[in-house]
Amino acid sequence: MEHIIKRYDVLDADGLSSMMREFYSTPGVLHKIDDSNIKSTIALLNQKSPFTEAFILKMDSNMVGYVLLAFTYSNEAGGSVVWIEEIYIKKEYRNRLLSNELLDYVIQEYPNTARFRIDMVKGNVESMALFSSFGFEELKYLQFIKER
Repeated sequence: MEHIIKRYDVLDADGLSSMMREFYSTPGVLHKIDDSNIKSTIALLNQKSPFTEAFILKMDSNMVGYVLLAFTYSNEAGGSVVWIEEIYIKKEYRNRLLSNELLDYVIQEYPNTARFRIDMVKGNVESMALFSSFGFEELKYLQFIKER
């Protein structure tokens, strides 16, 4: 099966929204999110916001996965940071190393990035193995959030 990785465009909105809903119903997240969050993210992507970007993985013209990124700067890292907010492959397309290809694509797409960062649910063995195989290591910070 032929597959491609492409930058998100507005024509991908419905398919990406659907995959985001699937992602937030997996054990890879702590909790589901409100659909308004997904709509806001899609709106930012449609506006070409400098804060976020997505790449879509297609096989034979079917959307089968995506990666959602967020961008920031880190004094500690000494440069730009690409946060891998979400990476998802539809269940029926897993175990084909597609997430490896998607992650490799993102890393190659941002060669001047000082740091790539992701957070994941503790015990997510598959994700830990994937990111470790790309040289990611555990960041020993405890994270706090304040929701609004």
